[in-house]
Amino acid sequence: MSVDPGRLREHLLEVFVIERDFVIPSGLHGAHAVIFVLEPIAPHPRGDPGHSAILDMQSGTCVGAVCRMILER
Repeated sequence: MSVDPGRLREHLLEVFVIERDFVIPSGLHGAHAVIFVLEPIAPHPRGDPGHSAILDMQSGTCVGAVCRMILER
């Protein structure tokens, strides 16, 4: 997986790194969407990511509505 930093800056999405067990807060839809980076040591977060993206650094997958706009093609 390759993240394009320019796309992150362009869309002004906040980025949070998940390093341990985590519950995604509610309300992350539309303009409130963020990017979660899941470290290899962390379990997949619980809860509804809304329109936010979860970048799994171990598997190389991205789950969420904004994945296409932040990943290089």
